[in-house]
Amino acid sequence: MAERKILLTDYLSAAQNAVSCLRIEGYSFIDEDMVWQILIYEFDYSDIPTEVLFHKFNSNDIFQIISAYFKKYGPPIAAIIDNDIAFPEDITELEKANIKYGGEIWTIHKNDADPFPSSPHAHNYPRHLKLHLGTGDLYRKTALYDTLPKKDLLAIRNKISQQLPGLILP
Repeated sequence: MAERKILLTDYLSAAQNAVSCLRIEGYSFIDEDMVWQILIYEFDYSDIPTEVLFHKFNSNDIFQIISAYFKKYGPPIAAIIDNDIAFPEDITELEKANIKYGGEIWTIHKNDADPFPSSPHAHNYPRHLKLHLGTGDLYRKTALYDTLPKKDLLAIRNKISQQLPGLILP
């Protein structure tokens, strides 16, 4: 739990520093919320926005990414603000495990906001795959791609249970 708080604290500090530097460079409209949204967009973390925290950006990384984004797309022309939507206050439930099996890295988020294809499921980010942890079906986006052999699925499930005890698998 302390590691998650450190990740959040480090990200917030880096984002604040980057915003200060970006404002000095003339991006007076930038704020931490905009930085968060751009990072989610640039790294395709829309399924799991909190993955930004695990990327461990420093303030220079954020400054470079945001600067490049505005050079490519230009500054925003308007902002639509909805005060009913907020970043979750309780980040303490953020847990993930990285499982290495057969040369592949699978990431499992204990509280993944996206329930497809199962809740929980595993992500293979380099191959853009999601694994149904009950059936072994592999998906690219929502299309069935392949199915893992049963022995491989059981081995992955066993590793998940060791790293995230108490997690109920489908």
